[in-house]
Formats: sequence, structure tokens, C-alpha cells
Amino acid sequence: MRLNKAMLATAIFLLVACGLLFAAPQSVSVLQKYTNADASGNPINSKLTIAFAQTDLNTPWRVSEMEHFKFWAQKLGIPHFIWNQANESVSTELSNVADLLAQKPDVLIVDPEASKPLTPVVQMAQKAGVPLVVADRALDVAPGVGTYQVFIGADQYKIGYQSTVWWIKKLQKVQGTDSPTANLVILEGGVGQDPAIERHNGVADAIKPYPKIKIVASQSGDWTRDGGRKVMQAWIQRFAPGQILGCFAASDEMMLGAQEALKAAQRTDLDGWFFTGDGQLEGLQAIIDGTNVADTQNPPFYGEASLRAAIAISQGVKFHAQTFVLDNETFTNMTPEELDKTKAYVAKIKLAGLSF
Repeated sequence: MRLNKAMLATAIFLLVACGLLFAAPQSVSVLQKYTNADASGNPINSKLTIAFAQTDLNTPWRVSEMEHFKFWAQKLGIPHFIWNQANESVSTELSNVADLLAQKPDVLIVDPEASKPLTPVVQMAQKAGVPLVVADRALDVAPGVGTYQVFIGADQYKIGYQSTVWWIKKLQKVQGTDSPTANLVILEGGVGQDPAIERHNGVADAIKPYPKIKIVASQSGDWTRDGGRKVMQAWIQRFAPGQILGCFAASDEMMLGAQEALKAAQRTDLDGWFFTGDGQLEGLQAIIDGTNVADTQNPPFYGEASLRAAIAISQGVKFHAQTFVLDNETFTNMTPEELDKTKAYVAKIKLAGLSF
């Protein structure tokens, strides 16, 4: 996992100033042994209460994440799972955290709306004496501060970088050169949010060796289909057909909205030149259909790992400034083998009735 600057700075501070060790990121697989269910599925600790502050339920990704939390709360034998959602409002999420802490949970899990504005939850949890687990979006401080023991995330940098690499390979193949030329636009995620920043950084680093690739526009579509549609509508007016030859959409939802705008405008020049993140079913299907080059997963499956970590903490396990990472794969259509892998994964999630 690529630590962002704030996390890295905090790690160095812990090492140098406090003499503490900043643990290397580990796979979430090491959390598999922790559960609150006995062999019969009954709760071991009948009073266990775990709280979860969710950002919103405004996209399929968020809905899938929430369903994953609910499913695993039941499966892992958590008798009291309490949660709320902030509808993408920083102030509401801070208020929601206060409400959850007032109920004196054994552990609090927070998925922050934005990195810096939600950092006060660390002090809030510390004051309440409640262990804190942060999931999905990083805060401006790394785990190890106060009762904040664990961060669970995905490699957001990889999502931008890996998808861009495959787009560049397509450019090279189509243009017949190792130094391709292209104007690139970026549909950014939410402003000030760590995943959006890291995905952008991944794209920017991937194109650095190619001086003829230029980012000519970037704008937040706030992860949503409607946001992607609106941004692309503006770009359609700004850029004539053929002026842009690539669009990185930080989420598949934004890509789908952008494609709707292009279709309405009868523009086909970007067909096959999108590359994306999240690994949503429709985004992967677009790879098979040929309108999307590559898609790197950001699985919404934070429920199991977050709840297992919370259970471990409730059972007395001490995590010392630990980061756990979910696995994420990249899917593309650039080789027959890669296309077959994409088709197989799409068939798998369709059979399971899942969106990711």
C-alpha cells in the first residue's frame, strides 16, 4: 500500500519522536480468526456493541458496503450493531459520531467523509475511551494516536496507476509508438478525500515517462453517475471530437454518467478510451463491450475485515498502529487472457447476484 504524505509523516513522527514502531501494512486475511460467534453461531459476548459511522448511501458502492457490514455483523455474532449515515455531510458525520459514542459502544468504526475534516473523531473517541477503527478513507493522522488502533483500506494509488498503465499500452498499440500522444481528462472523486487524491496521484505518476500525454482537464464528479454526466456535458462543449483521447474516471459510476452524456450528444470519439476504478459490474461489462480499457477494483467489502478487527479489540487484542489492506485486481481487455479473466469474474459476480 502507498501511504499518503500525512500517514507517512505521522509514521516518521511516531518512530523518531516517540520511539514507537509503525507496523507495515498487512493483508486483511490475518484477521480471519476473530469472531464473536461460537460453534453454534451464538454470541460469545452477548453484550458486545459495535458502532459504525457511514458516509452516505448515495451510490451502489456505498449500498454494497453497508450490506456487507450488516451481513457480517450477523455472521460474526455481533448482538448489537448500531450505525448511521451522514448523507455526504462532514458536519452530520461528526454529529453522528458523537451520537454513536454517547451509546458507549465497545468499538467505533468510522468511514470518513473526508480526510482532514473528520480527523477530530480521533480525539472524540479518545475522550470517550472507545477504541477506534477507520475504514476505507484515511484520516490526516495514521493509526497509533490515542485509541485509534487500526486503519483498513485498499491501495488507492494502485487503482489510478494500474488502470492508466493499460490505457497507455492501448495508446502505444494503436499509435505504433513507445511514446504516444494524447490529451487526457480526469473525472475526480470527492474533493479532499484520500482515495480521490491517491488515485489521481497514481494516474499522474503513470504518465510521467510520457511527455506527449497531457492532462488537459480534471474535475470532481463526486463519485456519482450524475456528477460524471454533468462534468462530461461541460467537456463536450469545451473539447471537439478527437481533442481528447483518454478519460480516467475514478469510479465506474462517473464513467457510466459520462458515457450517457456522450451518447446523448452523439459523440463516439471516447468509446474505448475510458479507464476506471472500483470494479463495479457495469464497469467490468464495459471492458467486455470494448468501451472501457481497464478497471482496478476498490472492493466495497470492508464489513468483514472492519468488524473482525473490532471484535479482536473487544477481546483484548492490541493493534499497534496497524494498517490492513484489501486485495484488489485490475481487469482489462488488452490481451485475450486478460479479457477471459474479466469475463470469468463478471460471470461469477452475476451468478452471486452481486454488484462488485
